[in-house]
Amino acid sequence: MKKYLFIVPLTPSDYLTPLRKELFNLFISALRHQTYSNWQALLIGEEDKEDGNIIYRKIGGKTKEVKLIYANEYLSSLSEKPDYLIRLDDDDHVFAEDHFSAL
Repeated sequence: MKKYLFIVPLTPSDYLTPLRKELFNLFISALRHQTYSNWQALLIGEEDKEDGNIIYRKIGGKTKEVKLIYANEYLSSLSEKPDYLIRLDDDDHVFAEDHFSAL
C-alpha cells in the first residue's frame, strides 16, 4: 500500500479572508473524507495539534519559505519515508473521496 504525505504551508491568520477560510474548510473536508487511509498531511502554521491523519505544526516564521524548510526537516527526520510527497497550498484542491484509491 503506497503512503502519501501532503505538505501544506498554511496562510497566516492575518491574511485570511472569508473566501480563503472557506477554501481551507473545503480542502480539510476533502482530506478527512478520503477512503484511502495510508496518508498523512502536515499543515504548517500557527498551532500544534493532531487530528487523525492531519498533523498541525506551529513554527515561528510566517513565510512560505520558512514553512517549506521546516517541512524538509520533518521529512528528513522520518524513519519511514512516504512513497509520494504532495505539496499543496491550503486553498488548492478538493479531492474526490476515492481519489487515491484509484492510483
